[in-house]
Amino acid sequence: MNQAVIEMDLFTQQNAALVEQAAAAAQSLEDQAAQLRIAVSSFRLTDAFGNGLRATDGVDTIAMR
Repeated sequence: MNQAVIEMDLFTQQNAALVEQAAAAAQSLEDQAAQLRIAVSSFRLTDAFGNGLRATDGVDTIAMR
């Protein structure tokens, strides 16, 4: 019985560490995405009708899908 409790505690600690790592990775990806959005915002595109668009126009709506 005691061994089972010790193993459950170990698994709980390992899971908590994995959650922290996943949260840190998610934050890092969010930061990188923001930097990329800034980097590409200087590019200008034109559509089939010659209308000027920013490279980031519509990015927020696409990301929300």
